[in-house]
Amino acid sequence: MQTFSLFDVIYVETMGGPGTSTRTLSYNLYYEGLVNYNIGYASAIGWIMIIIVAIIINVFIISAFKGKEL
Repeated sequence: MQTFSLFDVIYVETMGGPGTSTRTLSYNLYYEGLVNYNIGYASAIGWIMIIIVAIIINVFIISAFKGKEL
């Protein structure tokens, strides 16, 4: 979950380099949307991030309430 919010550290320290070795999804979203002006691709990356986070949250919620009565 922490890697989804790791944009600022990567941008300040390495700007995604050397090459593309330190790019995360959040940095790639910024790079494709605001640097390359690939708005559709950046939007797709954003939606994929939302879906991944929603799946992870659902797994945590289900495991936290497993065996408990709501």
